[in-house]
Amino acid sequence: MSSIVKFFRKPVFSDKRFLLFIWILLPVIGALKASRIHNNYRIFKGVFYHTIEQTNLYTSYPAEHHDVNHYGPLFSMVIAPFALLPDRLGILFWDIAMSLCLFVAIYYLNIPWKKKYLFYYIIAIQLYVCVMNSQTNGLIAALIIGSLICIRKEKDIWAACFIVFGTFIKLYGIVGLSFFFFSKHKGKLIGYMIMWAAIFFVLPMTISSPEFIVQSYQDWYLCLVDKNIENITNFSQDISAIGLIRRVFNILDASALYIIAPGLMLFAIQYIKPERYRQSTYQLGILASTLFLSCFSVPAPSRKHTS
Repeated sequence: MSSIVKFFRKPVFSDKRFLLFIWILLPVIGALKASRIHNNYRIFKGVFYHTIEQTNLYTSYPAEHHDVNHYGPLFSMVIAPFALLPDRLGILFWDIAMSLCLFVAIYYLNIPWKKKYLFYYIIAIQLYVCVMNSQTNGLIAALIIGSLICIRKEKDIWAACFIVFGTFIKLYGIVGLSFFFFSKHKGKLIGYMIMWAAIFFVLPMTISSPEFIVQSYQDWYLCLVDKNIENITNFSQDISAIGLIRRVFNILDASALYIIAPGLMLFAIQYIKPERYRQSTYQLGILASTLFLSCFSVPAPSRKHTS
């Protein structure tokens, strides 16, 4: 292990431009290597066009893709610039965008560069898996990291934006609230979150209609409820930390709440020392726990269901 670390400590490997090149090259390779447009991207693209056509965002479209969409109506605005391009270009720029979002977020973390650049190489393997599957993991992680960075810099308006934006895309962005106690302007942060929630709620209506978007949020809730039931009842679907616990302890029909609640209690114990809230290492520890928590509660895609 030490020899590997020494190898990557050569000047060229720690050069920011070289790392940026690698993080652009990986999604390019992934997009070019793919023999077909990945099902995830087909689902993403469909969210945009179904929003315009005002057809149910959470029903099955077997002629277009398998599985169903699990992203919020706001996602139609996120994917829009890419969906308007030819598929090959769209998926290429989408994968690059996901990679760059995470690259920039890590870049602005309050960690010395001599330690930080090694993160890029550690994460690069998983990044390649994500871009090969056209996943949104890079974006969601970047939003979570970005919310902490903005709170540290007292830019609560943007921290609120990242938290709400991530939540309106796929709910898991709400874990950005883990950094709420680090804010020096908690009242403003809450106010900004309400403001951004109103903006992001209305934004998809600009390409659709108020009635359709309101109905879509109701459909989204029902879709997530059905997804949770499917995770419990389908052995091959619940491939997650929660699913692992269900199998190990033979509680396959247990509600995820019974597993998540103790985890949240353990997570909350970290906040019993408010005198450490201003310490950078403490905040980074909470960030690591938050990213782990979001992974803990997110089922990994099975071979059949990939969205």
